[in-house]
Amino acid sequence: MPSLGSVMTLRELALSHGIADEGIVEMLDQSTPLIEDMAFRNGNQVDGHMFRVRAGLPGVTFRAINEGVTPTRSSSKVVRETCAMLEAVSEIDKKLVDLEDTGKGQALFRLQEAAAFVEAMGQRFASEVWYGDTGFEPKGIMGLSKRYGSLTGQVNKYIIDCGGTGNDNTSLWLIVHSTDSFFGVVPKNSKIGLQHMA
Repeated sequence: MPSLGSVMTLRELALSHGIADEGIVEMLDQSTPLIEDMAFRNGNQVDGHMFRVRAGLPGVTFRAINEGVTPTRSSSKVVRETCAMLEAVSEIDKKLVDLEDTGKGQALFRLQEAAAFVEAMGQRFASEVWYGDTGFEPKGIMGLSKRYGSLTGQVNKYIIDCGGTGNDNTSLWLIVHSTDSFFGVVPKNSKIGLQHMA
């Protein structure tokens, strides 16, 4: 888990925006450990986030006294990450709610029913972070396995191949939660986390 204050988690982002019902964000944290320490940032677009990433480092040169150095520069590229909407509708028969004690009893019953939806959404989100494929689900997100699933091309420098073959292998992911490297995006002008409507 990152040290306190090193990244803005979903809960901290919600609090910074004055979200009154932080209990729902905490429920999501508890059901989905990835969300508890994953960095999040506000997107600069209503459906995602556009930003520059370093694509190449500048050249550097050893030199002797009275020799010049040829100027170089780094290279960067623009990346656009899209966001997805994950939704569910929980319907409870009013007669079941009416069987509970009025007030807190009914609210607790509804919360218990909603908890399953919170956990299901958290698990789906976590699964998509690892295995999402917009080629298969265009409305979803592109997961890490799809981004870093090949030993060829540009991504191979981020993969340590231990030589395993077949389908009984597993992967170990070394990820730095940071708003500069690995983070979730909350679309511009949108609500943060889950919304619960009575």
